[in-house]
Amino acid sequence: MLLGKKILVIIPSRSKSKGLKNKNIRKINSTPLLGLTGIFTSKLKFVDECVISTDSLKYQKIAAAYNINSYFLRPAYLSGPLISDIEVIDHALEFTEKYNREKYDVVVYLQPTSPLRRKNDITKAVKHLINNIKYPPFKQDTWRNFEAQCGRGTKAHFRTAAVLVSQ
Repeated sequence: MLLGKKILVIIPSRSKSKGLKNKNIRKINSTPLLGLTGIFTSKLKFVDECVISTDSLKYQKIAAAYNINSYFLRPAYLSGPLISDIEVIDHALEFTEKYNREKYDVVVYLQPTSPLRRKNDITKAVKHLINNIKYPPFKQDTWRNFEAQCGRGTKAHFRTAAVLVSQ
């Protein structure tokens, strides 16, 4: 919890990538990218829950070894190359809230293929989001509103860092 808000981390990890096969479990210093993301998430003390959104039992097992929870397999219709991040977030958020019987205020979306993130950057992004961005509960159009409010300079940073779900 941070500033009174419940925080959910979603780690997307589709197994059938078109470019680099199994890119989410490629290793850096013998640790899969998915594992590095789990290790990083465990250092974020404000995280209430961390889940993987994957279509692979193999990826679920790897995630479990790094304390990333997995309550569901992502359905095939959400596992193609043309699926948007927002659809993955929406599905994972809905399923996790039902499974845990609780609501989350903020979603932090950490892609395994971006392992050079810094704890301070993510913490600042989430604090900024909670303190400065005000809009209705999570919907697909609110994601676009959030991008517009943040402006060009911060859009990319926040797009992979945090989404305000509710107030």
